[in-house]
Amino acid sequence: AFFLNVHNILVLHIYMENNTFITKISHWRSLDKYRYTIGKVDYTLSILEYGILRRNTSTPKIPDSIVKTFMVTSAVKRMITEFTEDDPRFQYIVYQPIPYVSFCLYYNTVFSAGLGVYSG
Repeated sequence: AFFLNVHNILVLHIYMENNTFITKISHWRSLDKYRYTIGKVDYTLSILEYGILRRNTSTPKIPDSIVKTFMVTSAVKRMITEFTEDDPRFQYIVYQPIPYVSFCLYYNTVFSAGLGVYSG
């Protein structure tokens, strides 16, 4: 629950800093742009969501139409979050499936889950 709360607070922090809602396009741009440093290790939205909460999976491929239309950088287009065993964040990967994780991730949109504090 700790990393789920960190993810949601980071999204809220992005909103407060930019005073704008996160759209689908700005979500892709903000996945690795903003980060918190916890214990001398960086955690971005991408790392929190895909690396830890979604069991160390790669971020989904951004469709070429979005890349061309909204000029998403090629660096963002090829983001990969998979950790190796020597990465200090590797120990925090959630290996038990969390069926509710999609319903708890806050993106500050009309369609995302409400902001809450989770425990457990």
